[in-house]
Amino acid sequence: MPILRGESSGGGRLDVKRADRSVWLVKVPTFVKKAWDAAVEKDPVASQTGAAGPTIGTLCLTFDPTAQAGTLPHATMHLNPAENSSIPTDYDLTFQADVPAMHVFSRDDYAAGKMAVEGKVEYKLDVKPISMNDEAYNNLSRRRIVEANKKTRVVQTLSDRKARLATMRPLPVTSNGSKGFLSGRGGQRTEERRARMEKEALQDKIFKLFEKQSYWTFKQLLAETNQPAVWLKEVLMDVCRFHKRGPNADKWEVKPEYKHAGNPAPEAKPFGEVGEEEQGAAKKVKLEH
Repeated sequence: MPILRGESSGGGRLDVKRADRSVWLVKVPTFVKKAWDAAVEKDPVASQTGAAGPTIGTLCLTFDPTAQAGTLPHATMHLNPAENSSIPTDYDLTFQADVPAMHVFSRDDYAAGKMAVEGKVEYKLDVKPISMNDEAYNNLSRRRIVEANKKTRVVQTLSDRKARLATMRPLPVTSNGSKGFLSGRGGQRTEERRARMEKEALQDKIFKLFEKQSYWTFKQLLAETNQPAVWLKEVLMDVCRFHKRGPNADKWEVKPEYKHAGNPAPEAKPFGEVGEEEQGAAKKVKLEH
């Protein structure tokens, strides 16, 4: 690691005298850490100068003389009841296997941020209460459940005036001037829900529109009928056909079997093309002359 050979981020030299010392990495419950922090804060000397704080407990290692060489001891921890009256005081420490290579660093904020390597992690341990039936542990669990079940939202009764103001708030206005509600996508505004017509009435309205012109886009029909898009498309599929290609691409036309249902507008004819009726009328006029 370059930091072991160079300088710390604060610009001072890094003390590596204790880099090879064996240390233990112990994982303690959150409530134990909070109790330890509170005990240190009670000592004005330790909290202001960084000196060693009060004695908060005792670590006990029990070795088995009949065990094989290299067998780890049984570790227990007993906390000082005077400093830890609201939490359990007796704990088991469990050694963990496969400890990754780690070093412990320290920074002394009372010595211009001086940094040092305190040692190499040799063992990693987990701490848990010896007895789950301990009275202090039961009280702690009960307090945690009560805190977790506390309601963060409070129902508040509005006064008559505030209630009237809340109900009389005007709706936002859309870009086309109509009142509507804000949608959930990017704050865009959507119009109020359209009233759905009966199928027969909507078909009659569609036929009347096709009397004016033979081809309509869906957007035009939607604006003319003022119907929900899904409902309008469903009715159009019954009486109209959609052109995907050709000169009338993306437009709707009444199906041939419904052409005379509402007398749709005749298709536009190219310039110079004359129908049979017009041709007969022209011949008749010519003979009369």
